[in-house]
Amino acid sequence: MGTVYAAAHPRLPRRIALKVLHPALAEDDDARARFEREADHAARLEHPNIVAVYDRGREGDRLCIAMQYVEGTDAATAGEGGPLDSARAVRIVTETARALDYSHEAGVLHRDVKPANILVEHPRPGHRGDPGRVLLADFGIAKALEQTQHLTKTGMLVASLQYAAPEQFANLPLDARADVYSLGCTLFRLLTGQQPYPGSPLAPLMAGHLNSPTPRPAALRAGLPAGFDEVIARALAKDREERYPSCGALAAAAQHALGPAEADIPTRWRPPSRRCGRNRRRTARHPHRSSPNRPPARRPARAMAGGRNPARTHAAPPELAGAADSTLERLWHPPAQV
Repeated sequence: MGTVYAAAHPRLPRRIALKVLHPALAEDDDARARFEREADHAARLEHPNIVAVYDRGREGDRLCIAMQYVEGTDAATAGEGGPLDSARAVRIVTETARALDYSHEAGVLHRDVKPANILVEHPRPGHRGDPGRVLLADFGIAKALEQTQHLTKTGMLVASLQYAAPEQFANLPLDARADVYSLGCTLFRLLTGQQPYPGSPLAPLMAGHLNSPTPRPAALRAGLPAGFDEVIARALAKDREERYPSCGALAAAAQHALGPAEADIPTRWRPPSRRCGRNRRRTARHPHRSSPNRPPARRPARAMAGGRNPARTHAAPPELAGAADSTLERLWHPPAQV
């Protein structure tokens, strides 16, 4: 939907990411609305595993969003298109699950969970054992949970269909279990290097998600613990009542399948508590206490923004040279989604 540039903050000594609506979509009212909605939804979410949105604005007829800069890659290209080490795959899914469960508690459904929307920070030089942070990005088609009853067929087709839940194809009201399904598809892709239901034409892709047997990752990758078959079978259940109740529950099951000998995940995931709001208030009164239902506090990090390959940069187009008084460098140009 947009092009993302690295930009110098006009007043602070740090880099940000500037996402600009694709020129081909500038006259598309629906695309413009979805682009602005991305900023609205993401701005409501403050979590260490979610790319932060700082501001949004307009330069001429071009809409833009200023957001956190991430020096790294995305999960789709982290293994150069192939499968990841199983421990690393589980860690990425676990961190993403934290972001998703938090957004669900805030009333926001992502609806487009896939490896390309999960950013993986490069390890910092000189910090052995630091695997880099994992951050969820692109809330462009996110929907407030109370609004999912009005999901349109057009909205369904905007989603990345390779990772879409069966109820998205059936144009049914969605809930958090749609994101659970997509996260399960993401885990399958990271473990095997393949889509659970490959294919690009819509008809066979729909048939796969709606009717085909759930694929077994251990059958596609030698040496993968057989427990992942059960994890994927439940995460990708056609009937959402049979899926994991939360993304955190899926992540915990994946950690169990991995086994303690291989896991490089520092803590076990605990499902979010319904008492989260009360714990937040308690923490506000006693800042020295940390809520047991929130992720552990992290050390301060430099400002970040999304990027796949910072080494491959280009000058920004002339019409954007003055945007936010920033010097822009082109980082990547994902295909427009229509």
